[in-house]
Amino acid sequence: MEAEPFILFGKDHVLAMVAVILVSVILPAYLKKTSTKTKDWFGYLLASTLILNELIIIYLPYWIYDRIKVKDAE
Repeated sequence: MEAEPFILFGKDHVLAMVAVILVSVILPAYLKKTSTKTKDWFGYLLASTLILNELIIIYLPYWIYDRIKVKDAE
């Protein structure tokens, strides 16, 4: 199974750009109208997600490499 080539401004690309733009506009507008407690919780959630992402990135290449190495050995 081969991956399809990336098509600049193809259907999937435009859909992803629209989704990012909508989230970038709607989420701040929603959070602007909410309470301080909700904003704090969103900040904690965002910070936790970023920290978890940074921790996972350290080990992910090794995990992928080990899975590829095991498949090649079989």
